[in-house]
Amino acid sequence: MKTDYQSKLEKWGLEPLEAQVYLALLGNADSAGASAIATLAGIPRPSVYPVLRSLAEKSLIENGQGYGSQFAALPPDEALPRLIATEKENLSEREQLTGQLIRDLGSLASQKATSSETKLIEVLRDPRVLGGRLKKLQRETEREVDVLVKQPMIFKPKDQANPAETESLRRGVKHRVIYESALLEDENVTPFLQAWMEAGEEAREYKGTLPLKLTLFDCKIAWMPLETSAKRHPVVSVLIRHHALGNALRLLFDYLWKESERIRFSRKRTRKHSSNGPSATSGK
Repeated sequence: MKTDYQSKLEKWGLEPLEAQVYLALLGNADSAGASAIATLAGIPRPSVYPVLRSLAEKSLIENGQGYGSQFAALPPDEALPRLIATEKENLSEREQLTGQLIRDLGSLASQKATSSETKLIEVLRDPRVLGGRLKKLQRETEREVDVLVKQPMIFKPKDQANPAETESLRRGVKHRVIYESALLEDENVTPFLQAWMEAGEEAREYKGTLPLKLTLFDCKIAWMPLETSAKRHPVVSVLIRHHALGNALRLLFDYLWKESERIRFSRKRTRKHSSNGPSATSGK
């Protein structure tokens, strides 16, 4: 049964067996060998050796050298303050190393991030990762974002403000977006689209079916959500970092942009209703 003394020693920082052995030695008038200590503490003999070694390293007990060493507990008024002093010294050393470690490990983490970003192709499936990665790409874009938006789209009311796009527009990043005509018939889309255009988005309507969903960042990073036949991940996003592919997709976008028309809002557009709407993972 655990004593009150043992509980206090455990709260103070000792492991349960360490507290148990220290109390057994403290209550023993003479020094004792490992076998006798195991009996006094009521623990298996093999378990007592690592405990004695740990207590000796913490300067809570003293022991002789060689085979058949005898162990004795140091008085609490000597042992505990000594251990506190050792802990303070170790803490001081860690504090001194903290600044250097932050710089060194930060550099290592930066190298890892740079290495990750040089991956030619990434396939992203987790929706939680998708939203964060898309916002990061928008924040890092320097010149322009070109987007092809087609059905289906998932409606998320919180996306109406689209803060990532708004922030990049404020930085002077150009946003060009082409929407399928079918999307503009959805009454959920019009309020969103009007807000984005007022913020500075250049938008056009394509009267047909767009070939794919696409977000192109600075003509070098392509983000493409692709439908699959898998039940667990019916849609995956492919992220490709390649200048040549980016240039080819830019040619496709420019062609579709010329074939598209300026968007004109009218009451006729808002007759259709759908539970779908803009999605953060489609570039919006």
